[in-house]
Amino acid sequence: LSVTEPATAGEIAQNTYLSRERCQLILTQLVMAGLADYQFGCYRRLPQ
Repeated sequence: LSVTEPATAGEIAQNTYLSRERCQLILTQLVMAGLADYQFGCYRRLPQ
């Protein structure tokens, strides 16, 4: 799973050994902080 490729919370959870709920929470915080983008059910890390 590439850092810049869009991924769902479920896919990221599988690759990071986090629960899907915990992953969703972290991803939501990243989006709010402007570090990630959420589109069409997928998250994507924004280029710095």
